[in-house]
Amino acid sequence: MSFQFGFSSNLISMVLTVISLGIILFYVARHYRKLLEKPAIWRVVLVTFIGLFSLSFTITMFGTAVKLSVLPLGVWIVYFLLKNTSWQTYRKFAWLGFWSNFLFLGATLLSVFVHNGIYPKDEVATYIADVEQATILEIHPSATFATFDKEIFNNELNEIKPSENIAFEWYQWSRQENEPFYQNEHFPYMLIGSKSSLGSGLKATIYIEADGKGLLISDGDKQYYYRSEQPLIEVEVKER
Repeated sequence: MSFQFGFSSNLISMVLTVISLGIILFYVARHYRKLLEKPAIWRVVLVTFIGLFSLSFTITMFGTAVKLSVLPLGVWIVYFLLKNTSWQTYRKFAWLGFWSNFLFLGATLLSVFVHNGIYPKDEVATYIADVEQATILEIHPSATFATFDKEIFNNELNEIKPSENIAFEWYQWSRQENEPFYQNEHFPYMLIGSKSSLGSGLKATIYIEADGKGLLISDGDKQYYYRSEQPLIEVEVKER
């Protein structure tokens, strides 16, 4: 029982949400002007808002989880409250609220296509666009001393290339043995403080390989692996 709209750091989603709200307000104003007896504006806005409430199901479309409204709960609420008084006056606004759910659904799906076109998820620059405040964090006992140099990192980042995804092997490489600590971890460093492309709204966890030449980027849905010819960070690599 929900309606779907909102704002985030995703610029594309934000713009399309604002456009959707503008379309809804346009039709609210259009219906309002046609009324012979005009009720208070706040009542019209409230009824439209209540109309948004619906029984919905979460489905996956084009790789994105969205809510599909099926029953107009908000419209029913307005009807039962106003059926003996002013239902005919507010009926169009209640239904406008319900159908707005599909407008937001369309905006969500459109934002996915536009976003993927502007911010390709398989390009490392999408996830690492600014490292001015970035640093590396040792996340495993096997990590050796390493130094993060922003200039070196940026220079090598421009030359980095996608490689075979080794996410499953990563977990196999880090398994617990009888010793107090785990054996050598293949990705013992984490890059923190970096920023993704402006307006992308993307958040990812970025791991750096033990030899300093590999990046593993996890955005929650997929993982991307990249390799550089030269080390991205200055690291003392020990024999495994």
